[in-house]
Amino acid sequence: MDNPFDLEEEDLIVQAAATAAIATALSVIDYSQTYFLKTPYHNPTLTGTTWVAELLTGHSKHVHHELGVHKHVFQALIVALQDAGYTVTVMDTDSL
Repeated sequence: MDNPFDLEEEDLIVQAAATAAIATALSVIDYSQTYFLKTPYHNPTLTGTTWVAELLTGHSKHVHHELGVHKHVFQALIVALQDAGYTVTVMDTDSL
């Protein structure tokens, strides 16, 4: 007769394999939802200078999140571009 411990060990191996298969399937589903079923991140109603102006008049953390720099750094960039002779149409320069 078979040892009862061998049967329990076999059951544990089957359960571990089933758990690994389920985890893999869930990972594939999560990956596909992230990379294949894309939803737009931004509201397309605001574009160009309107979007930047809205960004600069809103919460300062939004600038960092969207542009990767803090608001004061972006404003310094605008001033540096103006000083270099570029025309800035993003916003009214008096609001800097």
